[in-house]
Amino acid sequence: MTIAVYPQVEAYREPLTLPTYGVREPEIMPDWRTHRYPYTMMDRLTNERGTRTYNALYVENEYVKALVLPELGGRLHGAQDKTNGYQFLYDQKVIKPGLVAVTGAWISGGVEWNFPIGHRPSGFRDTDWTITENQDGSKTVWVGEMERLKRMRWSVGTTVHPGRNWVETRIRLENCTPYIQSFQYWATSAVRATQNYQAVIPGEIMTGHGKHEFYRWPVHDGVDISYWKNIPGASSYFAVESSTDYFGGYSPEETAGMVHVADHNIIRGKKLWTWGTAPAGRLWEKILTDGDLPYFEPQAGAYSDNQPSFFWLMPGETKIFSHFWFPVRDIGVYDYANLEGPINLELNNGKAIFGWSPTGLNKDAKIIVSYDGREIYNDATDAGPADPFLGEATGPGMTDLYKLKMTVLSSLGDTLLAFSHDKPEHPPLPEPETAPPDPEEVGSQDLLYIYGDRHYRYDDPQRAKTYFQEALERDPDDLRCNTSMGELALKNGLYNEALEYFNKSIERDETFFKAWYYKGLTQIRLDHLKDAEKCLYRASYSQDWYAIAHFELAQLTASQERLDRAWEHINNSIKGNGYNSQAHAVKALILIGMGKYDEALEVTRANLLNDPLDLFSKQLQVTAAAASGMEKDKLDALEDELLELTRADGENHIEMAIRFARCGFFKEAINVLEWLPSEPDNLAVSPLVFYYMAYYHEQMGESGKARTLLEEASGVSPQYCFPYRQETFQVLEWAISENPDDALAHYLLGNLLEKNDRSEEAVAHWERSVELDPGNVVAQRNLGQLYYEGGDAQKARTAYQAAIEADPSAGRAIVELGMINRELKMPLHEQIALFEDNIEIVRQYNQAVSQLVLLYIMTGRNSDALELLNNTHFNSWEGKYGIHQLWIQGNIKQGDSEFEKGNYKEALNYYEQSLLYPENLEVAEQPNTVHARKKYKIGKALDALGRKDEARGYYELVIADRAEDGNAYQFYRAKAMEALKRKQEANEIYVGMLKALDGEVTSSSRAVSLFTRSLALEGLGKKKDAEAERHKALDLNPLVEIAAFRPPRAGF
Repeated sequence: MTIAVYPQVEAYREPLTLPTYGVREPEIMPDWRTHRYPYTMMDRLTNERGTRTYNALYVENEYVKALVLPELGGRLHGAQDKTNGYQFLYDQKVIKPGLVAVTGAWISGGVEWNFPIGHRPSGFRDTDWTITENQDGSKTVWVGEMERLKRMRWSVGTTVHPGRNWVETRIRLENCTPYIQSFQYWATSAVRATQNYQAVIPGEIMTGHGKHEFYRWPVHDGVDISYWKNIPGASSYFAVESSTDYFGGYSPEETAGMVHVADHNIIRGKKLWTWGTAPAGRLWEKILTDGDLPYFEPQAGAYSDNQPSFFWLMPGETKIFSHFWFPVRDIGVYDYANLEGPINLELNNGKAIFGWSPTGLNKDAKIIVSYDGREIYNDATDAGPADPFLGEATGPGMTDLYKLKMTVLSSLGDTLLAFSHDKPEHPPLPEPETAPPDPEEVGSQDLLYIYGDRHYRYDDPQRAKTYFQEALERDPDDLRCNTSMGELALKNGLYNEALEYFNKSIERDETFFKAWYYKGLTQIRLDHLKDAEKCLYRASYSQDWYAIAHFELAQLTASQERLDRAWEHINNSIKGNGYNSQAHAVKALILIGMGKYDEALEVTRANLLNDPLDLFSKQLQVTAAAASGMEKDKLDALEDELLELTRADGENHIEMAIRFARCGFFKEAINVLEWLPSEPDNLAVSPLVFYYMAYYHEQMGESGKARTLLEEASGVSPQYCFPYRQETFQVLEWAISENPDDALAHYLLGNLLEKNDRSEEAVAHWERSVELDPGNVVAQRNLGQLYYEGGDAQKARTAYQAAIEADPSAGRAIVELGMINRELKMPLHEQIALFEDNIEIVRQYNQAVSQLVLLYIMTGRNSDALELLNNTHFNSWEGKYGIHQLWIQGNIKQGDSEFEKGNYKEALNYYEQSLLYPENLEVAEQPNTVHARKKYKIGKALDALGRKDEARGYYELVIADRAEDGNAYQFYRAKAMEALKRKQEANEIYVGMLKALDGEVTSSSRAVSLFTRSLALEGLGKKKDAEAERHKALDLNPLVEIAAFRPPRAGF
């Protein structure tokens, strides 16, 4: 037997210089919306091309080469089939961000890792990384981070194996918090879409986001939507209940494609996304590339099969799974795949055509093809990634594709692949899913909890509370709802309130161990440690809570220097959940506390083999090595490895310090923070580092050192410091108790309180902060925002003015003050002055420019509006293209003005411009866009110029446009009919508009309905009634005309 010898896998780091478009400095004003805070917005793009050198990580063998860029969210930036040069994962040649991610900047291509939400906020930021070599000769590039939304940790190991063209991505999702957390996971890959690129996704039914509509697959309504070229609009298609492990796509033009293989019981989600082939979709090629091809996004989701679709991750739970991505070449659109490769099996005019694109080298493999049980082909072949197998065979009476079967055997006779086509079953399309009813409409106590838990899981705790509270109105002792309400209160730092809820749960059922566990955590936060220990012991009675309860008990007893008991607890925890890497790290820490440094080092080494990006284990290696007296040069090398792994990132070091402090190792916690730069004027230095160090010194009884550090902390710049950890409550509350006049501590605590939905307390601290430091622009703006949300727009306006006075470059404050001025119906010239007085800053904020354009249009300064529109590069957010409405409105209003003056030629020019989609606006025509208003205006101008035939042509185009009966565009269809002397038909349209709008009096579109009614009444000659309706509409919404002629939504 010959043993195969494969070339060595290589993994290495080297600089990579790429053309890169800039992003302005991140926004200093926090955005409190879900899935953003504490991350900063990165939504102001420079649109200027430069170059940047990236830290590129490569892993490759003789068949494939993968590129990972840790500085761009850890993205697998591309993967190449080295046998033919085909990039089977789209490698962007230019870094050109568009506004797609939760916080803005986002690039396409490669594979984006999305956890715990889609298009995660850190996808354009730096990640941790390392390179490892594995025992089987494979090598892995690891990237990952402790994300800040929920403080969970993810890592991805991109591995290339000897002798295979797989790119394996090993995923670790770890809930390292003490709470249940919700998550979704999707790997968003991209492939270049040639004209005939075809998606390969098994199954017969697809659905869209939220499962609100369903589609036949691949042919829906007579159109094969598996082809890129056949999907005009932005679209998402999710496979419904997929029962196969593979999907991907193939490009006939490049005779190559991509295959994804993973266990469909875990990687349930198979999604296809496209921008679409319409101009609005093709526009994104310009936004995201410099002349490259469009792309398909085959997305793979773990545990969920739709978006959004969230699941719970238990405290201490780690989920581990793998994807495999590999190329296919030469065999055509494949029908089946596993880790041995894809195969294609066709029947064409009585001839069987088949192929196999292997993932490894195969000597003397046997290909067997049968028809209706009768062999028509049986031959041996040598095939590999560079040499796919292609074959064909004929036989009598071969007309039924479903009787064909292809089998691939190894030289030893093992079955590598076996496939025959399944006959379509044409199942009925499922019923669309509907939203849960309002709480008071829910008849079942059980459903109230289920719906509340769903909203909680989907990161809408305020909505969740309405269901839980309704349930508690009906049954004040409801077990699950009390526990969930307590959990929400605990997460928000409302410990006494949480305790009341947990006590009610336990009174109802003392065997509900989830409540015991959370009560134990609450008692720890309240420093009731004896009660906490009792509760956590009780929680450990249940297998569900056994491991995490013992983990918390280990930390609790370690903090009391009861190391023998801590040792017992941590070993029990590991027995219950051996995948919890933080439990192994705490075990090493306890060993260090016991003076068993060599054993501690062994534990950390083993843990890092399983979890190479466990920063705390790496830190513990340094701690144990230093305590054991390791030689200085070796210790220095270990410390360098640590700092390379942590990137000397303040957030990473604070997390490690907290881990030490939980176990009572305050000296070590301080040491971790002392690794960081300490220059107060360095914006990379967080004031929280100093506050934490001060607090830990106080815990050690070193009050003098604590006071010194508190004083230093209060002088550090808070720019980009947005507290989000629960542990920070006690640190900042202690700091304020030591110095009630610490303006910075009040400001930071206000941020933390607002993050936890405690707005009233946040306002109190921000008010104290600006009283002590009126120059804190962010605190002033935060107050303005909350005053406004509290219903006091005048007080909000004053706070915003104070913010802008403190820092005239505070563009976000200008934007938000502009919105308040509009709400207050301030004189339009005053509203305009806000923007014109700060025009240089305004030009850097698209939202501010948009507001000024709108004000110019409202005051008849249409030429000024168009000048701004023509000379500003607007960056469109995905699915949001409202700036084009201002372009249309500005041109039409200027055209109307010229028309009224008799300047018909100039009017025609503006009306024609309204049909354009200027590149600097980053907009393009959506499918089903109605142009009736614009084209009617053009026809009218042509009529006035005596160009009757051309005018008639435009009127006919207007009439041909289709809109719903109650749509404002119908007015212009009727006007066009009038112009063509079809008055009766026009009147029928006006009457139809009124009929369609009857009864529409309480909807959110009331203003639009009233405005549209006014148009219909005007058409019928009822001018007085029309004016009355229009006045009502304008009172409700001064911008109603723009809203009434909104283009179709850019949907998915």
